[in-house]
Formats: sequence, structure tokens, C-alpha cells
Amino acid sequence: MPSTSPIAVGIAALFLSGCATTIVSTDTTAPVVTVATTTTLPSGDSLQLMKNIAAAGADLGNAIANGRGDEARDALATAKANWIVLEPQLQQLKLDLVEDLRRIVDMMTTAVERKRPADADKANRFLGLVIDAYSQL
Repeated sequence: MPSTSPIAVGIAALFLSGCATTIVSTDTTAPVVTVATTTTLPSGDSLQLMKNIAAAGADLGNAIANGRGDEARDALATAKANWIVLEPQLQQLKLDLVEDLRRIVDMMTTAVERKRPADADKANRFLGLVIDAYSQL
């Protein structure tokens, strides 16, 4: 029987210790955090809601250009709140304005997020055209 040196036993112990069984907890529950938010949505007919979006966007380009980011974000939030109420009204009327107005609100969003005042001004001009066309229906 060959004799085993203490060094060989130590090396074998190191290699075998890497094969130990590790138990990982499968409990993935995290504490639940509840955040209460209150959002007041505007009301009104479709034309009034469009005018509310236009009013919110009227000075949006200037606010962005002059570094008034909080004001710009507030105006965008107002426009989006009106859009949330307006979109289902327009879908119910089965008018082709839904996609046009969605693009306008998206353009306002891009203007604020990317600091592009020209996009805000363009969105407001397009919105004026949509409001004029809708008023003639």
C-alpha cells in the first residue's frame, strides 16, 4: 500500500471542499411597499379637452428654451391628463383624429424629455389645425 504524504492530503482536501453543497434560499418574497397617489383627471367634451391640451402647450416651447423644466413638465402632465380622458371619447366617436392627436402628445413629450422647443411649437401648431378641423365637424 503506498503511503500518502500530508501535502497530498491537504491538496485533496482543498479540491474536495469546492464540491460542498450550497443551499440557496428560494424565498423571494420582498416587503410590499404601497404608495398612494391621487390623480385628478379633467372633464369636459372633446373640444374642451383639446383646447386644454393646446393651453398647456401654448408656452411649452418657451419654457423649454428658457430652462424652466419644472414648468414644462407640469404643462406636459396637464396635456397628458387631458389626453387620457380625450382618447376614449374620440375612439367612441370613431373619428380619425386619435392617431393625429396621439402623435401631437408624443411630440410634446419628446420636446420636454429631449429639450427640443421647436417640437413643442410644432405640436402646438398642429394641434391648432386639428382643433379647427374638429370644430367644423
